[in-house]
Amino acid sequence: MSRPDDVAVAAREIDAPLDVLLCSAASFGNEAFHLAHFSSDAFLTTLTINLVSPVVLARSLRDKLLLGQRKLIIMMSTGNASISGNVEGGMLAYRCSKSGLNQ
Repeated sequence: MSRPDDVAVAAREIDAPLDVLLCSAASFGNEAFHLAHFSSDAFLTTLTINLVSPVVLARSLRDKLLLGQRKLIIMMSTGNASISGNVEGGMLAYRCSKSGLNQ
């Protein structure tokens, strides 16, 4: 999931209608967990795995989902994506990426 172009290529290999797409990819981005020890590369990788690639996958499989019966896309988020629930800070990349799925 860290390479969106590869995700799109893999999705094109599916040659059947889909009823449900469940995206549950997750990386905590341990090197982008706190501001004191922050790597922008780790932050961007976490956003790519948790947010960008699931959206690329959904877009790539859209036509197959439209052919299915249920036509569901489910993006797995987390309570850690809650802005009001973030009282301790931390998990910067993870929280940002999972909050993006809620939009």
